[in-house]
Amino acid sequence: MGDEAITDREARNRIEDLLREYVHCLDDVRLDDWPEFFTEDARYKIISRDSHARGEPVGIFYCESRNMLRDRILTLRETSIYESHFYRHTISATRLVNGSGGGDGGKNGQWTAETSFVIMRILQNGETRIFCTGKYLDTVVLDQGQTKFSEKLVLTDSSRFDVMLAIPL
Repeated sequence: MGDEAITDREARNRIEDLLREYVHCLDDVRLDDWPEFFTEDARYKIISRDSHARGEPVGIFYCESRNMLRDRILTLRETSIYESHFYRHTISATRLVNGSGGGDGGKNGQWTAETSFVIMRILQNGETRIFCTGKYLDTVVLDQGQTKFSEKLVLTDSSRFDVMLAIPL
C-alpha cells in the first residue's frame, strides 16, 4: 500500500480478506493460529444481539487481549471436555460502517465493519445442523502493515446454544 491513502474499497477488500482467512482458520481447526488475527490489546466478545442492544457488558465469551485469546485456546486444549466437532462458516459481503485514514495516508486507519454469518456444526457421525447465526461487528486497524481485529463483537441472533460453546466463533 505504500504511503497512499487507503480507499473505502481497498479497506473493504482488506477486511473481507481478513474475515475469509479468519473463518478458514476456525473451520480448519487451526486454533493456535486464531489469536494472530488480533492486535495485542484486542477485545473479543460473543454476546447475543438483544443483550448488546440493552448495553449489557457481560457476554457468553469475553477476552481483552491476544494473550487472553491464547489462554482460552490453551484451556480448551488442556482442560475442556466436549464432543468432537467442527464448524463451517458462511459469511456475507462486508458492509463498511465507518472508516478513517487517521490523517496519515491510511497507515494507522481504523474501520468498523459488519458481516453476517451462519455457522454449521458438524458432528463426528456426520450430522450437520445450524449452530449459530448473527453478525460480526468488527473494528479493524492496520498493525505493522497487516490488517488485524482490534475488536470483534460476535453478535448472535439467539442467546441459546444446544451445546457448550467450546470453539471460538
